[in-house]
Amino acid sequence: MMATNPTLAALRRAAKGLLYPSESDEPFKAFRWPAVKGELTAETIRKAGKHPDNSPVEEVPLDEFFGELTEDLEAEGEEGEADAERYRNFEKTLREQLEGVKVFRVGDRNVTIYIVGKAKDGAIAGAQTTSVET
Repeated sequence: MMATNPTLAALRRAAKGLLYPSESDEPFKAFRWPAVKGELTAETIRKAGKHPDNSPVEEVPLDEFFGELTEDLEAEGEEGEADAERYRNFEKTLREQLEGVKVFRVGDRNVTIYIVGKAKDGAIAGAQTTSVET
């Protein structure tokens, strides 16, 4: 059996127990794709994630993505603040483990969210979740 990739292991630990709040609070799942040449673009994500060529893709700034998650939680008092801290730790781990981290939202009602960057070995890695938006 192959040893778990250290980048993947770190992302899994950081994402453990975190849910993306939408109509169906979904977990973040760490993933690793083979290396790709060049920048991470909407086209790269569509292809690697096996989405149809016509799927809408929106890039969201990483700070904005995590800012929205933590802002709502911080308004909920102590428990929310503890959860917000876990999201900040997750963001920090993504930045430490990956270069050029970006957030892509693919689809319109059932949106697949990819937080991706390049791992030290050149592979694309990150976490994905789903947002149900009706």
